[in-house]
Amino acid sequence: MTKSSICKDCKTTLHGIYCHVCGQKDSNPFYLKSILSEFLDSFFSMDSKLFLTLKNMIIKPGFLTTEYWNGKRSRYISPMKIYIVMSFIMFALLPFSLQFLNDGKGGLFEASENDQLPSGYTGIGVFTEVIKTLEEGGDIGIANLLKDGIYETQRREITAEQIFFSAIPTSMFVLMPFFAVLLYLILFRNKKLSYIHHLITVLHLHSTVFMLLLVFLFFEYLGLHNIFNNILLLYFWPIFSIVYLSYFMKNVYDNSWISTVIKSIVLSSIYAITFFFATFYIMFFAMTLFGQPS
Repeated sequence: MTKSSICKDCKTTLHGIYCHVCGQKDSNPFYLKSILSEFLDSFFSMDSKLFLTLKNMIIKPGFLTTEYWNGKRSRYISPMKIYIVMSFIMFALLPFSLQFLNDGKGGLFEASENDQLPSGYTGIGVFTEVIKTLEEGGDIGIANLLKDGIYETQRREITAEQIFFSAIPTSMFVLMPFFAVLLYLILFRNKKLSYIHHLITVLHLHSTVFMLLLVFLFFEYLGLHNIFNNILLLYFWPIFSIVYLSYFMKNVYDNSWISTVIKSIVLSSIYAITFFFATFYIMFFAMTLFGQPS
């Protein structure tokens, strides 16, 4: 601490080591000790907040949301920050995690039934009917862009699985405001709760989904889905998702269990349908970008 009685930043009279107006610490920035001290304080503060936030996110569904609603915010990372952190981790690890999905036996999108695919790949014709519809409707330019993009992914052997998983974070981000509106206006209407309350819920929930997706990809990397004959994929993950979501919503909104489970199933169904269409259109857009001339 320096001997100054005035904050160098906002010129307020100091009553301690920190300025009560702007929060700046009263220290000499030209001492190595001060620089190291500030770095360590920031690092361990962020580290402890991240650990506490992730721990409660995993083992206490909905706890972070109610804590934030009740004003207990200083000990945790804010909803937007934790969402950005998890998004960054997801985007950073996704290219590496997707490498094992391309084992030479994946699926490639087809532009027509007669496409000649590289050896070892199976064709996925989800865009063939779209191309036919565009051509019949006179949208030849968009159809050609889509076909060129598909042929480019075939040439570069970019699988449908890779494109799908790459589209998930963008799709989730686009759907967040819609998800919050669904909670606000239909499923969990409460005069005491504003739209922002529900948006905070959605941010925490989507951050948790990113974590579960990383665990899912880790299980896939270890081959656990194949070891258990896809029991984990077909039964465990869907059941676990509904159970976790029900606990999350029960802890946040405190409805009856029957009401919470029914609303969670309805919410999951609506979200799954909108997620499918959103992801499809994002993949469609990605295909047309691949078809742009370089």
